[in-house]
Amino acid sequence: MKMTKYLYVSKYELNGHVPEDGVIHVYPGENIVWTTGILCPNNFVIDSYQFTEFIFYIDYNDLHLLKNWNLMDKYSHVIVRHCDEPVDALENLFTDVMLNIHVYFSEDIKEQLQHLEKF
Repeated sequence: MKMTKYLYVSKYELNGHVPEDGVIHVYPGENIVWTTGILCPNNFVIDSYQFTEFIFYIDYNDLHLLKNWNLMDKYSHVIVRHCDEPVDALENLFTDVMLNIHVYFSEDIKEQLQHLEKF
């Protein structure tokens, strides 16, 4: 069985760790959770890490930044903050055809991560 390897992508901290744009860090004390900022590093670099799932914690107004990410091949959890237009968010993410993308609307990242394997 293949181990789940998460990439947490956000401009918001995760338990005190702040992701950096253009840099991939292992989450302190972990080997299955990695972090990076919302601006996509080189897709070749991302692919070389062999992540199995992406976790995006992003503001509704920043959803356009996800167009630079290759979301076709990865199971992706997109947690959208400050969203008054959930239907627009779902349409922007093409969730009607990209069934590997699961979208949540929440301001509480810890609550949303509870259902994932590691968290």
